[in-house]
Amino acid sequence: MGIKAGTRHRVGVTHREVQAWLRTAAVGSEFRAAKGLYLRQTQAGAFWVYRYASPVTGKQVRVHLWKDDPRGTLGFPEASLEEAIATAGKLRAVVLAGFDPVIQAEEAREAKVRSDEIARLEAQEALRAAARSAEAAQRRLTIRGLFEQWQRAELTPHLRADGTRTGRKDGGEWIRHSFERRLFPTLGDRAAEDTRKADLLAVLDACKAEGKRRSANVLLADMRQMFRFASDREIVARNRSMALGGRASAGRMSSAIASSPMRNSPACGSRRERPTSADALRSPCG
Repeated sequence: MGIKAGTRHRVGVTHREVQAWLRTAAVGSEFRAAKGLYLRQTQAGAFWVYRYASPVTGKQVRVHLWKDDPRGTLGFPEASLEEAIATAGKLRAVVLAGFDPVIQAEEAREAKVRSDEIARLEAQEALRAAARSAEAAQRRLTIRGLFEQWQRAELTPHLRADGTRTGRKDGGEWIRHSFERRLFPTLGDRAAEDTRKADLLAVLDACKAEGKRRSANVLLADMRQMFRFASDREIVARNRSMALGGRASAGRMSSAIASSPMRNSPACGSRRERPTSADALRSPCG
């Protein structure tokens, strides 16, 4: 791109000379500050321009310095004469090296767009991977972790919007005490998904071996409720506790046991609360 006919050129190399030129400069006139560097007067103000012949295309190119600056297109005096000369010198070095600064800038912008897109896709994949990991961790929840989640969700007392109460008065502490004694020592750190029917039977058999069939029945009911909670939330793919037959697993209950307050506790399907006396808390399994 050449210089239009009639464009006036003035040569100056000092800040004072630039200021003096601006006082009388007409719109469209240019001040030559250095080789290829011009200060062009426009209606919006005076802006620095660098002109060069592209070594790539052979065409004349005009570049507005600081056009893409975050502060906006800078002109004089925001960008001083010294800064303009230094910036023009960098562009001149690029041209002398056989490159076109404008083409380089366009390629850099395109590369940034591609980089940003790759970063966006990687971030999305990272979020999906984190979700998969969280899902996998949920499915690998231990028996102890499962109980704690069940306790928070269903055993802890809550007051619904309609005024009805849910949960248990003791917040599930009686069941925790029972599990701490019977279930957690052998299966507490086992993943709920990996727990087999045989593992649960072994816990019940140990309780029955002590002659505590009533405790074994209550323990069975509690485990069934907890694993039903896990199955409903897909923490486990299969509720193996439901495969445990009541008679085969915990033994036949006598009529006295069937009518006892323990049998009618919430763990066995009733809304009544478990006994919370000191004796009951000390010995949940017998």
